[in-house]
Amino acid sequence: MKIKLLLAAALLGTAAPSAALTFVFAKASGGVTSSAFLNATAGGRTLQATGNRYTVAPTALTNVSQFTGTAAVSQSSSLTVGGVGVNSEQSIGGFPAGAGGNAPEQVDTDGTTNEVLRIALLNPSLGSIRINSVTLSSVDPDDTFRIYTLGAGGALNVIAFGGDIAGTGVNAFTGGTATYLSGSGTNQQWRITFAPFSTPSDVFYLTARKDSADGYRVTSIDASIVPEPATWALLIGGFSMVGLASRRRRISVTA
Repeated sequence: MKIKLLLAAALLGTAAPSAALTFVFAKASGGVTSSAFLNATAGGRTLQATGNRYTVAPTALTNVSQFTGTAAVSQSSSLTVGGVGVNSEQSIGGFPAGAGGNAPEQVDTDGTTNEVLRIALLNPSLGSIRINSVTLSSVDPDDTFRIYTLGAGGALNVIAFGGDIAGTGVNAFTGGTATYLSGSGTNQQWRITFAPFSTPSDVFYLTARKDSADGYRVTSIDASIVPEPATWALLIGGFSMVGLASRRRRISVTA
């Protein structure tokens, strides 16, 4: 019986949900680096950022079949403007299209070709992910934010957010808590916190809510790993073994 108790304790230890992890996408220093994908690792787990494009209005985006292609992603440094964005196909605000230098590597919805940042958990068999918060840089006063989980048949399940990230009054951000961190003008840093983010997933898609050259970069993501159903079964089984053993010991003592 002592061996069973030890096994049950081991199951409880391995099945416990992991603590929150912070995945950092901003470079520590230097200019802009562009690639087909960008990985951020924390606690032995990896999130991979890739890009997609679409031409429908952000409010009309409902399925991954509406994506018109993939896009490279760019990583930059600095607190208020650093992070990962999707390379643009066109010039924005006088900056050239593509990557490198001061290219507009943001998640933009500029009305012609809109962009999505895809965040995928590698090795999802070890557990899904629950995003607790997203820290954004290069936020303008009128920027908006929208995030989707991936559903059956490629459906994009939106968690609706209204208003502007930095908005107040009737334009205040809703659907989560937007907290100002630093910066000014078009180079502000904000954290979007979900309480709770109730839908664990292996893949998330981040874009903006309106067609008005909205753009931001993702500096970091705070997330928790959610055990798979099989792991929860082990957890429940472990509790059952402990309870049964304790009951048997009480019975043997009182007999």
